[in-house]
Amino acid sequence: TVQSFEKNAYTDYHLKILLNIAVYSAIALENAHLYENTELKVKDRTKEIEKQKKELEISYNNINILSEIGQNISSTLDLENILETVYVSVNKLMDATAFSISVFNEKEERLEFKFFIDKSERIPAYYVEMTNEKSLAIWCIKNGKDVFMNNYTQQEIEKYIPSGNGQVIGDAPESVIFIPLIVEKRIIGTISVQSYKKNAYTTNHLQMLKTIASYTAVALDNATAYENLDRLREDLEETNNDIEDSMRYASKIQQTMLPPRQAVKKHLPNSFILNHPRDIVSGDFYWMETIKATKKTIIAAVDCTGHGVPGAFLTIVGNNLLNRIVIEQEITKPGEILKELNNGMIEWLHRDKKKESIRDGMDISLCTIDNSNGAPTLIFAGAQIHCIRFATIHL
Repeated sequence: TVQSFEKNAYTDYHLKILLNIAVYSAIALENAHLYENTELKVKDRTKEIEKQKKELEISYNNINILSEIGQNISSTLDLENILETVYVSVNKLMDATAFSISVFNEKEERLEFKFFIDKSERIPAYYVEMTNEKSLAIWCIKNGKDVFMNNYTQQEIEKYIPSGNGQVIGDAPESVIFIPLIVEKRIIGTISVQSYKKNAYTTNHLQMLKTIASYTAVALDNATAYENLDRLREDLEETNNDIEDSMRYASKIQQTMLPPRQAVKKHLPNSFILNHPRDIVSGDFYWMETIKATKKTIIAAVDCTGHGVPGAFLTIVGNNLLNRIVIEQEITKPGEILKELNNGMIEWLHRDKKKESIRDGMDISLCTIDNSNGAPTLIFAGAQIHCIRFATIHL
């Protein structure tokens, strides 16, 4: 636009000139405007790219940190070490002024907070009953869902707890995250971070804590299984020691049943005894009795069926039967002794030999050395054991 304080100052010529100038001005202004907009767009785009670059760098660093956390957590089976490692790791990624890990005790029906830190102070372990409907941790366990609040108000709490009275340990926080720890569809506990600042957590923090929760759940499950296995091993060792102590005591009792070596040497000077039981208590035994009136010595080597405790029980039965047959009944002929021994075993085992074959019993080699006629005479009877065995010659 042009203006003059004189009348008739402009002609058609002036108008045409101004029209031409206007066209050129419009083009120039449009070009300048486009340039300015382009420059602004370039600046905005550059800022956006820089922002995305920083976010990518943060995401990349977080991925590396999460991977390192996973390795550290998975590398140990010590429960306390796992809990401490998770706490230190989470603190690197987000505000964990209050931090807790709980384990679900299915047998006791309660949630046990084995690790709780509030304002850098370790809180003693405690538990919450599963019937507590005001606990956010219990809600998390029962529903298998996350609790995520950046404004700890009654309105926000009512999304999870109808009464609007969500229980937490310590001072009331402003921001809260609870995440269930899940292994193969089994909920084994919770992990939680709490801040005393509003809007302390983003969805990115939530996702990172979920990743850590996955590592933690597996590590806790493995550590718990290892603890149970270690406890079972200790129980088994204790039980085994008790059994071994009892077996050793039983072995001493069994040894007293055998004839003293000095007594054997006295009546059989050129004899020796080789007795090496496979187990602490044995199913093998030797026996000897001397009848002074008739100058007869009866000796036996016995192998009872079974090893260990079952065989040892049969040695007691066999020893008692031999004592009764020879000492009380005064039977000295090997064949008759074996017959009475067989009858005694059947009677003791409470079985009818006509109806059922007896698998339990003993193999025996039995000799009577008769010195009544001056020159010793040996009379032998055996069941499954030879008197003498040398190469292919059996007597």
